[in-house]
Amino acid sequence: VLSLGRNRIRELRHIEYLRKFKKLRCLCLSGNPMCDSISYRQHVYAYLGQAGQLKYLDYMLVDHSEALAAVETYHVDELAELREREVGSNQKADRDKRKKEQMEILKESFLDSTAELLDELFTGEEETEGFCVRILHGYPVLKEDFKDKVAELIKTLRKEVLEKNSVRTKMMFHFRRAATEGIAESEGEANNLLGSYLKDLKKIFEECDEVDNMDQLERCENRLLELGTTDLEILGKKLMMLEISLQESLQEAIDYFEIAVQDVVRAMSDKGSDFYRALEELEKTFYQDLLEAASSELESFAAGTHPVLASEGSLGDDGSYREGNSPRDSVAGRRITVEIPGMQFVAESAKIEALSNKEDMMTACANLNEHHVTVIQNRDDQMQAQISGWSHSYFHDLREKYYRRNRQRITDIR
Repeated sequence: VLSLGRNRIRELRHIEYLRKFKKLRCLCLSGNPMCDSISYRQHVYAYLGQAGQLKYLDYMLVDHSEALAAVETYHVDELAELREREVGSNQKADRDKRKKEQMEILKESFLDSTAELLDELFTGEEETEGFCVRILHGYPVLKEDFKDKVAELIKTLRKEVLEKNSVRTKMMFHFRRAATEGIAESEGEANNLLGSYLKDLKKIFEECDEVDNMDQLERCENRLLELGTTDLEILGKKLMMLEISLQESLQEAIDYFEIAVQDVVRAMSDKGSDFYRALEELEKTFYQDLLEAASSELESFAAGTHPVLASEGSLGDDGSYREGNSPRDSVAGRRITVEIPGMQFVAESAKIEALSNKEDMMTACANLNEHHVTVIQNRDDQMQAQISGWSHSYFHDLREKYYRRNRQRITDIR
């Protein structure tokens, strides 16, 4: 139910924002300047009556046939475009939601360092601006093969670590439940002791109210004095012993719990280390293959057999390479579209220039390798730091929590 009546809404288009409220059933707009428009009801029905969710307009039951006619005839094209945009927006929102949920799962398992790892490896300036590397015919194949292997490693790592994390979360749940039950049991015993003491105290007060002589009154006074001193001191000691025993039990339980959890966490850490070591080995292989591909293409280019030299107009007039002329000179100024699997370049002269400079090519390969190694090391450090940070903070906070509780209980007892 939404009432916007007697406001200053002048334009009919201003109410289109209300389409976001999918459960809108009753809407009041009367008293706004826009209500004087001849197409007021049609506009509301068409834009807000989708799927028939609007039941009341200005506190009057919506005419279903009139609403249906408005949907079918009023601003049909504009509404179609609007629905199309909304579908796209909803789909994007769903994707973002799923991505966020997935990221939360990964964070909970210390796996968020693997999120978008491939994107970071191949979106740095060393790759996107590494023209020398990207012109190599073998690069797209090497890149896709590397990405496939990395994706498989990530899949395996996530499966194994998520299983370990499931064990960790179950252990944490069972510990919290056991600790809560232990505290409740101890506090229950303490409440019983206190209740018994108060019951005795109440009984003595009742007896004092019924005394008939001085002897009985004196006995009541002595008993009250005993309850207020000796019995109260005994009660305090019993309550203190209960609390001390509980705190010792909790500390011992936390120690055992920490050892068990650390074993699981250590296994998760080892899985992460193994993953990044395997990733480093993949990177070494990728780099070596890239260097071999670069060397091979540089050699074929120097020998005049590289595919780029076979393009029309890149050789001499008679189709042969002219002695004494460089490949770059033979095609100077020409701009021919050259296609490489997965990529397309327009400036063939720039491509030939890159192949003519071995030092730049090798530097580009080395820069890409350095970028990959840096990303891998940073992601590895991130995962290990998250695991060690959680282990330290979780058990520190857990001990601090029960320590503060114990201090407060002792203060209450005293």
